[in-house]
Amino acid sequence: MKRPVNEWKTAIRGVLRRTSFRLTISLLISVIVIVSILSAFSYKQSVRIVEQETADAVLQTVERTGKHLEHMLREYASYLDMMVYDQELLNKLIVLSTPQDAAVYERTELELAQLLRSYTYGKPLGESITVFSLDYHHVVSTFPNNLIHPMMKSGNAERIRQIDWIHSLDAAEGPTVFLDAREEAFVSTNPQEAYFAVARKMSDPLNPSLSLGMILLEVSTAQLHAALDGSAQTGNSGYVILSEQGRIVDASEPALARGSLLDASILEEVMAGNGRGGTFTSSEWMDRDHYYVYYETDPAGWYVLSYYPREELLEPVRQLLWNFLWLAVVCSAVAAICVGYLVHRGVGIPLRHLHRVMREGEAGNIAVRTTDNPDNEIGDLGRAFNQMMEQITLAYHDTLTSLPNRRFLIEKIEQLIEEAQTSQHRFAVLFMDLDRFKDINDTLGHHAGDQLIQKIAKRLLTCMREGDTVARIAGDEFVALLPLRESDTQEAEQVAASIMQAVRRPCVILGQEILVTTSIGAAVYPKDAADAEGLLQAADRAMYEAKASGKDAVVAYRSTMDRA
Repeated sequence: MKRPVNEWKTAIRGVLRRTSFRLTISLLISVIVIVSILSAFSYKQSVRIVEQETADAVLQTVERTGKHLEHMLREYASYLDMMVYDQELLNKLIVLSTPQDAAVYERTELELAQLLRSYTYGKPLGESITVFSLDYHHVVSTFPNNLIHPMMKSGNAERIRQIDWIHSLDAAEGPTVFLDAREEAFVSTNPQEAYFAVARKMSDPLNPSLSLGMILLEVSTAQLHAALDGSAQTGNSGYVILSEQGRIVDASEPALARGSLLDASILEEVMAGNGRGGTFTSSEWMDRDHYYVYYETDPAGWYVLSYYPREELLEPVRQLLWNFLWLAVVCSAVAAICVGYLVHRGVGIPLRHLHRVMREGEAGNIAVRTTDNPDNEIGDLGRAFNQMMEQITLAYHDTLTSLPNRRFLIEKIEQLIEEAQTSQHRFAVLFMDLDRFKDINDTLGHHAGDQLIQKIAKRLLTCMREGDTVARIAGDEFVALLPLRESDTQEAEQVAASIMQAVRRPCVILGQEILVTTSIGAAVYPKDAADAEGLLQAADRAMYEAKASGKDAVVAYRSTMDRA
């Protein structure tokens, strides 16, 4: 009986899944998918617009910063140009470039130092001004003598010529040279500042081919930082000033070493750009996506490179998108809940009622029927279920007693055999036949016999334990299936004794008290037989042995009964 009921339960579960739950989830998923697609498209468009607008705005800011830097560098260069044409300065360099007495050199250096200091009065353009004679033998600086690096003092011409940035000055083609920033000073011993320098070769104005030496304006990068800080950055963004060779002159981030080369991937993008300015995106340098905007300056050929996190730029757009998504999801959920509630009332509740009724039918209640069968598909299911239960009742149950019939019994035995093959459990078969039932039928009639059978059936049901089964297989023949939890047959003997005691109780039929007994034959799986028919035959032989021994008895099957 369970097989058709299980099939109906499976069908009902499928209908449940396809109706309220599936409809609700499908609606919710559909709305979320549509909202997600629209949001993704909107986000992509918003990102493109924000990126473009931000890139344009930052490029303008970087251009302004670059022009501000150009102005500062030109001011440094023009400052040196003014000094180049100072005749007093040139005369003193000529003295230092020609053979003179030591006293003359010393006096000229002192006068030149005083002249250089006069250039710094009220014009704090640089940290120091240093003049080198043509042969580097004489070095005069605005720095006090005790702050000048020992290597850079007068008389160290050979050592001075070996300095790397001196080589750069000598090799330069133009008169003005911008030197890359260094973590240490060019001339002084001050280790607390990073410096860059602007150098100018000096020659006789009347004879340009006659070189007289060189003047060096040493500038702290702190001056650049103070002038540019904030003009090319917002939030967590920053800027880097790069020399023509790609070395860091100044940066908003103190951790970036002045004079060091910028990351190769970023430097390649900057150097490969067309025109004086441009933008690009990269995650190579700072381990996350950044937008980079650069601008090339004159006259030094330096670059202003501004960077800002892409994530920070897109955060407002992302937050707006998330707010929109949450609102859409909440609205979708509310709509889905409303639809689900309506579907649940119209479909879910009737289907669950039908499912509950089917579970009762599976448990053995063959009288269960559905009563709420509306005029729709669910009502059709209920009516079909009622028809199925009627057919099951006719096919698997005795119409007189409502007990399972022989067909049900055979399937139940086969099920127990299948379970026993994996669990090693045993079960007993009790074959019962009422004694002298034919005499009662002949004396009182078949109607009285039917009433007696019904009363005996009810008594047998009261003797069954949980999990036991009792069936009527013929007129006055009943069979009980008893799963055994112990290794012996004591459980079966106890149930058989209970049955015999219940049957012996008087029955009042048509106003007459009738006494009846039963003969019981017992067989055990797998000891006595290995299949359903074999077990029934073994129990039947044992039952006849009980009748032959005087009736109202229980006899267990023995193999010798087959030979008899």
